[in-house]
Amino acid sequence: MTTRHRTKLAMPQVVTINRLFYQQKYPDHFHSDASNEILHIIEGHMVLRLQSGKEYSAGKNDTLFIPHGVLHKDIFDIQGGLEVFHINFKW
Repeated sequence: MTTRHRTKLAMPQVVTINRLFYQQKYPDHFHSDASNEILHIIEGHMVLRLQSGKEYSAGKNDTLFIPHGVLHKDIFDIQGGLEVFHINFKW
């Protein structure tokens, strides 16, 4: 006889889901969030800069994941318009 163990997996709790259009400069400061972030670039370009100085460039169809508590700065290139699918969630 075999015994089955069921593991109860925690599911993420979605805080916000937004489709954002950036047409002006976003505040240029380091910040962190209490929740995880996913940024999917629909149109345009942005750079994610970590406090350590490491940078990640993202353009159309790229996706960035930012764990909660990570200090970062969003640098948006708004010349051609920037459209982002943005999800905040806790796990």
